[in-house]
Amino acid sequence: MKVLIILMILLSFTCSAEELTRDCLYTNNYKSARYTIKIVSCCKEGELDCDNVYYEGTRKIDKSFIQLKGKTINDYLSHRLLGYQFQNNDYLYIVQDNSLTIYKKNKLLQKDLLNLLHN
Repeated sequence: MKVLIILMILLSFTCSAEELTRDCLYTNNYKSARYTIKIVSCCKEGELDCDNVYYEGTRKIDKSFIQLKGKTINDYLSHRLLGYQFQNNDYLYIVQDNSLTIYKKNKLLQKDLLNLLHN
């Protein structure tokens, strides 16, 4: 019975990429020399702080894929969205100013320039 309850809870938090895109406000697709990235925002229109943003990244060389949930980075004085951050254990992914910056335990691992793809 406990296994069934845990399984039901886990399944209630999962959704396919199609459901995620259909139910969310917007999607941006990027590419760099090393990655293709999709950022899906499920934030309400006009909402400044939001922790309902998703990162889907694929490394081009080996097609490894990661999907992370993250949050917005904001400038509260101007009420502007600056970018997004996504945590994966010791790794922090930041998409901001047309770049992807990856840190491990606060140490810079790499920074890639991103090109926004027209949807």
